[in-house]
Amino acid sequence: MRRQFGDVYGDYRDRTGMFLPKPLENVLLRLTPMRSVLARGVVGFALLGVLTLGGAFALRSYTIGHLPLWSDGPVTALAILPNDAMILEHRMASVLDIPEIRSRLENRPGPVLVYVMPKQYIMQGMIADTGGDWKLYKHHHTFAMIGDWIFHPFRHLQGGHAMMHEGTSHESMDRADAGGGVVRRLIVVRVDTHDGATSAADLFAINARRAPLFFADVDVHNLKLQDIEDLPAGTGWGRVPTPTF
Repeated sequence: MRRQFGDVYGDYRDRTGMFLPKPLENVLLRLTPMRSVLARGVVGFALLGVLTLGGAFALRSYTIGHLPLWSDGPVTALAILPNDAMILEHRMASVLDIPEIRSRLENRPGPVLVYVMPKQYIMQGMIADTGGDWKLYKHHHTFAMIGDWIFHPFRHLQGGHAMMHEGTSHESMDRADAGGGVVRRLIVVRVDTHDGATSAADLFAINARRAPLFFADVDVHNLKLQDIEDLPAGTGWGRVPTPTF
């Protein structure tokens, strides 16, 4: 590179760090006794990996600590949309007391996690197999949609786009047919945690096993059950690996 670009590349190399900003690398070099360029490169790469992975786990821990959760004994509910935190606070206990839902939760061993979302929340297939429309890996637009979610997650959540499945014939089902209520889908998942712990850190632990139990569509304002179905094991993505959701 030096032979091809001359002093221009030399100046660039002198002011640019290999793995970290040059001033930070200079400080680290003064703190390490190693003189070998290779050894320093290996240490720098390892340090970069530690900082990257450590930062990722720190951000994950911060996110879990700020989730909008509601708890009552072994049952913990998570609102997918931030505005639905009011539903958890004021209606969740009554929703869980609907006879069809209560009977399915009674005598269940271990903690239970309930995801509360719009009926057409597009990523619900990552939680459980709730139908073919949500098996995104079977649709040709999967990568474009997931990519848009990765780069614009807050736009989708704040704008309500999370409720809709683009390219299907479904109409919005947020509103109940009568009475002005709001319909939400509850996906109920059993979580196997260490010693049956129910803290957020345990429920969303990477090594915790999750088994979908059933989903229920409920008019949360009028406490009317629209639909309830038992769910098969696994997610709607089949054998496709999915992150902890």
